[in-house]
Amino acid sequence: MSQILEIFTPKAILQILILATGIYVLLAFLRSARGSGVVRGIGVTFIVGVYSLWWLTGRYELDELRLVIQGLLGIVFVILAIVFQPELRRGITSLSDNPLLSRFLSAQRKESVSEVTSAIVSMAKKKQGALIAFERRTPLESYANKAVQLDCEVNRELLDTIFHDGSALHDGGVILRGDRIVAAGAVFPLSESDDVARTTGTRHRAALGITEETDSVAIAVSEETGLISISKSGKMERRIKRDQVEEVLREALGTDGALRRSTEDGEEGEATLVPEPQSPLQAVLAHGGQKFAALMIAVFVFYGAHQDLMGSEEHRLRTVATYDAGTPQPGALTVVLPTQLHRLKTEPSVDVTFVGTHQDLLEVNQDITGFLRLTEDQLAAGTTVTIAPESIDWRLPSDRVNVYWSGAELELTIEKIATYELELEPGLIRFDDSEIVAPYAADRDAMEFRPSTLQVRGTQDAIGELQRLLAQADGPQEERVLFEATRPLTSTMIRTGAASLWIPCAPGERMADLGIAMDDQLQVKIPIELGEKQLGTIDLDVALISLGTEGTAQEPGQFLAPSAKAEVRVYGVGVPPWPPGSQEWEVEKLSILDLARDHVRAFIDINRIETGSRLGVVELHETSDWPSLLNELGPDYDYVLEDPRVTLRFEFISDREVLLDPREEDGEGGGQDQ
Repeated sequence: MSQILEIFTPKAILQILILATGIYVLLAFLRSARGSGVVRGIGVTFIVGVYSLWWLTGRYELDELRLVIQGLLGIVFVILAIVFQPELRRGITSLSDNPLLSRFLSAQRKESVSEVTSAIVSMAKKKQGALIAFERRTPLESYANKAVQLDCEVNRELLDTIFHDGSALHDGGVILRGDRIVAAGAVFPLSESDDVARTTGTRHRAALGITEETDSVAIAVSEETGLISISKSGKMERRIKRDQVEEVLREALGTDGALRRSTEDGEEGEATLVPEPQSPLQAVLAHGGQKFAALMIAVFVFYGAHQDLMGSEEHRLRTVATYDAGTPQPGALTVVLPTQLHRLKTEPSVDVTFVGTHQDLLEVNQDITGFLRLTEDQLAAGTTVTIAPESIDWRLPSDRVNVYWSGAELELTIEKIATYELELEPGLIRFDDSEIVAPYAADRDAMEFRPSTLQVRGTQDAIGELQRLLAQADGPQEERVLFEATRPLTSTMIRTGAASLWIPCAPGERMADLGIAMDDQLQVKIPIELGEKQLGTIDLDVALISLGTEGTAQEPGQFLAPSAKAEVRVYGVGVPPWPPGSQEWEVEKLSILDLARDHVRAFIDINRIETGSRLGVVELHETSDWPSLLNELGPDYDYVLEDPRVTLRFEFISDREVLLDPREEDGEGGGQDQ
């Protein structure tokens, strides 16, 4: 669409306006001709039809038919001039009546309404029949030519004389043009409308008939009744009072011009029909339909002529390398390499000039496709290949379009490609874990790869640089990043189960800088685990209990409870839900430690002590539902009910083996631990 709009430059718009003006004048002439509907239809059909056929022959390269049409155009114009010779003659003659020419010739024509009104009223009193037609836009020349030519000023006595019973012209009609009588004794067509009463006389039918075929206004007087009627646009107003004739006549004629009294030397003159003053905007908008139609035809004709002109266009095309001979890229010069062991070192651009008709160039501009296939023999001769435009398969819409290089010749530099089997490791992958909040964390060490080894391609220098980077284990880790995960890791993946999904990876900036490509799709799976953090220590009293069955060797009452406390370190697995060291962390870990003191018990099962020994082992008893207890700490712990891995873990700090003191008979004794 943008290419089409580029055609309409200021110069083109000027030419279109000139064409539109000529077409509008032609349409106005056809409209004013007798049988204008047929004439106008034939004219418009000819213009549109011929140019449509002309465009189609060019669009589909029907060259033989195009040549025939070009040869027949001159003959067709001559035939049209002969067929419409009367209309052309009347049109040329009517140029002298053009208002613009009349102004240059200083000729002012006035139509005297008062003279006609006086004559009509006088003849109505005497029941003297009369028929007068006022010419407006549509010329009545065809009726005047078959009548008696007069060409004299309007005069009431002359009109009365023409329609006198003894006159030879009293049965016909009088044609008025401006302030002059053009002809008398004219024969007007009779109306055949079914709406007209059968009692309507011939004069009234003739008055109605002339207004049905033209835009004239006709006034008639009945010879039998003396009634006056005025017809316009195929409608008749009858039984007009004599004192209202001038007013009604002015109103009928006032559609295309306002009636007023002209004055000369300050004195009021007779009533005349003069054009109503129009503003510039009204003048432009007048006959808007015809002007718009003329403009559209002008645009169509100009566009068709423009498309047949020869022209040239320059385009800068980029070269694109591919290994698939069946997929040329539109808008580019596609270079097909013989194997994947070759590639273009650079993808240069080339300036190409296309020469052809504007129609062909428009289609070329929309879909430029060049196709070049290189062979092993061409690449064996050297790393640089020079391309000529004739060696390229141009996918063009027409054979009439020629192609030239606008600048220097196109030179392609080809590189040989090496392959390398890359062993994947976590340090080569970069992923975004910024959206993971405590207590979750990505476990980089547990990362999995699919495939575990990846085949990559690049120049020998690029592969060597890649191997050097991989060998520098102690170098900056950022330089070793070759791939990037295409999706960020989030804490919500834990709840939705997405943490077990494979995430695609794309080559990173380092791979792009080296110009290395990979053959396979790389995917990674990065587990998201709950973090385990030390919360602090708690001291627990150690109780002696018996978990054995009947018949055990030891009895609970034979030892004293140890005085030493069991010191236990507490770890939070997934709790608290804040980063360590934060203010929330420091407050909440104390609450969790208190929770642990309330729900963890230290004990020694005396039934596990061997007979004759006093060495007991301290064990812990804890709840099995830490998530429910942690959830009671507040709404910040709601997530613990959704993840069963959230819990507390305990680790002994003090020695778990305790030497128990036997209970003496007098009840005295002391406990000792080791």
